[in-house]
Amino acid sequence: MPPKYEYVDKTGQLLKKGPRDLKNQRLTDLAEKYSHPSTNNYPAKDITSSPLAGTFKSGFTPTSPFFSGVAGPYKKRRIFNHQKRRFYGFSAVELQELGVLAGVGDDPYDETYVDVMTGNIIGRTYRRDLDNPIHPLYARQNWEKESDIGLDNGPIPVRGEDTGYWLVSNDNIWAVLEPCLQLVSLLLDNANWFPWFDAILHGEIREVDPTRVPSAHVTKELYSIHMRPPAERNEPLQIQKTKDKLKAAAGTLMFRLSSGYCNPYTGAAQNHTVSYGMTRKNFMKRQPSFTVDIATELLQPLLTGELNYDERMLAQFQVATTILHETGHALWEHRYYDVTYDVYKEPYFEDETLPEMGWSLENHIWGGEPKDLNHPTYFAGGPGLPSMGVVRSYWFNECSTAHGVKDMVPLDEVKGPYNLARGSNPFYYIRYWPIPTTWFKDMHKKDKWEHLVRKFGADSLEMGPMTLGSEFRSNDRDPRNLKQKKNSDSNFNERFMFPAQRAALNPDEKVAAATENQRREKALEILKQMRALYSVKSEFMSDEERAAGAGAPVIEPMEVYTCKCPRYDAIKKHFLGNRGPQELAFDSMEFDIPEPTLLRYIQDRGGISLDAEDLRSFLHCCNVKKELFNYRPFPGTGMVTRIPAGWPAAPPKPIRAMQTPDQANYDKIKKVLLDNEFQDTMYGTRGEFRDMPIGDLGDLANSYLPAEEESILRDELPLILHEMAIRDPAILTLGPKNIVRLRTPIQAF
Repeated sequence: MPPKYEYVDKTGQLLKKGPRDLKNQRLTDLAEKYSHPSTNNYPAKDITSSPLAGTFKSGFTPTSPFFSGVAGPYKKRRIFNHQKRRFYGFSAVELQELGVLAGVGDDPYDETYVDVMTGNIIGRTYRRDLDNPIHPLYARQNWEKESDIGLDNGPIPVRGEDTGYWLVSNDNIWAVLEPCLQLVSLLLDNANWFPWFDAILHGEIREVDPTRVPSAHVTKELYSIHMRPPAERNEPLQIQKTKDKLKAAAGTLMFRLSSGYCNPYTGAAQNHTVSYGMTRKNFMKRQPSFTVDIATELLQPLLTGELNYDERMLAQFQVATTILHETGHALWEHRYYDVTYDVYKEPYFEDETLPEMGWSLENHIWGGEPKDLNHPTYFAGGPGLPSMGVVRSYWFNECSTAHGVKDMVPLDEVKGPYNLARGSNPFYYIRYWPIPTTWFKDMHKKDKWEHLVRKFGADSLEMGPMTLGSEFRSNDRDPRNLKQKKNSDSNFNERFMFPAQRAALNPDEKVAAATENQRREKALEILKQMRALYSVKSEFMSDEERAAGAGAPVIEPMEVYTCKCPRYDAIKKHFLGNRGPQELAFDSMEFDIPEPTLLRYIQDRGGISLDAEDLRSFLHCCNVKKELFNYRPFPGTGMVTRIPAGWPAAPPKPIRAMQTPDQANYDKIKKVLLDNEFQDTMYGTRGEFRDMPIGDLGDLANSYLPAEEESILRDELPLILHEMAIRDPAILTLGPKNIVRLRTPIQAF
């Protein structure tokens, strides 16, 4: 029986068109894009997908639990309540009426409006697409090239109808990435509108007031960074200085596309839920050098999602804001290189409660955190799915204290009573405000930037309008305790421009102002219509409902692959004949290896023509035959484990000696490789993946020598490591050509 896999390609994006159509033939149109969730893909009890099991639906279709004034069928009511729990207290019907759903038609904001200032009937007025150049920080030459990839990594193959690799040298990849970079470039090109950029590069860094620090953390080096006064930062010379520094940062930064499920250093799968981005220091380089990883899963829907206009604009925004987020981290690292004292984690920005530069930058640009309606957990370990919409939230809250950062310190000053005189303490309460699609669509229009943002500043980019929302205590996820929030009419009326202000605008600025006014007018109209009917409450999941979900059929809970590899015997013969050290080194492969890395080793070795699809079909056959390798295609880019079955006894292939290195230098490097601090660094960055280019390992070991000892010449380091594979095979052996394979027991770390 063919093996089954827990993680899946939910909508067949990595398949050719024929197999993809066959896989999706029973799904609804929305489920073909957004997937059909099932309980095993989202195990959280409060957002179970069991009401959808067996329906072939996405869960996004606007539906009501009532029709003709009579309570609807039980199944329909269960789906409605599932939506309320899944979408922060809103049903899909309510989100559609609020103009939030990118993948569903009848957007109320796409109608024409009466201009409140002139009485004229107008429609959407932002017409021109962005055509600005890309900022030097994000230029094509600043992204990873195939020649930049280490010998222990392989480029990620593009699957489905497209070919090539996830590299910007691939014109298809660059075509979907370029408009995202144009959007984020506008923020850097106009950095003077956003004081955050000036602060991160020039602002004062201060020690945090000790009275704000919890007693358990008083010994940590906690600092905050602060904006300069407007009169100082807005001087033309200072504005130019900030822009010059942003351009100069391009010399210390490289962007790359990698899987968000995988370790960015090794490509090995390590996460069950995708991480959209990561900024990391290249610890082997002496000069400031950083790499920003952007998840291929973010770009996948733009490549294969068959998106409509609204969905495409949303997907481009998601990529752009992820790059913006990581830029925040990278700019701090760029600044920190010149700081002469230690800063614990990252600094706090102004009076923010947690030290997180990426979310801080997003908060200052967008006015909060733009959360996806389609949570990444629904990807089920496979390629990314479209989002459907944006909900405005606030990241700096109690739930974020464990955000992938060990020992993140929340400052005591923001804590206190759960209900302050002015309302709920935002550190303990989370609010969600669904945002109309016009917000991110208009952001991709040149007119808005030229005639609104340039005139009225950063406030023009904040998420909105906010009409109806929900609120809950951060540590209480019971949907029965959600509270509804409603914006007041005055919050919309106050934003309308008075005639005296309007008279000072040029014609293009007047059109832009009218467009923003009409959005607020429509938001006020929607608010009045929905105010009496809206409720965030949903029925609590009863034991009866849980029982019904537990017994429901689950569509494609696991992927099933058969053996279809005409060249299986020839490939197997090649592998058996190249299994030794400095060949393909299968005999010492006692750890999991990423599929792209294995393909890289095979292609570098030569002797057989093999592409990504050839290798994948071979590995599926290995699973069916239960020999040579165990293969798991998801999560991420695939992982391969050597198994004993199918391998005959290994013929002796001793490592040939080279020039004997200096004994004193040999002992120095051996001592470093056995040092606990060195091993902690290796395991902390590379996990259980044991391969490393021989030159990189030598350079890294050299950098760990005591300061008083002279560095070993680079030409001698490979000789030392080669000799160590012969003398001390318990420490390391040789992998494929120019690769060293560490063998120090991981449990010792």
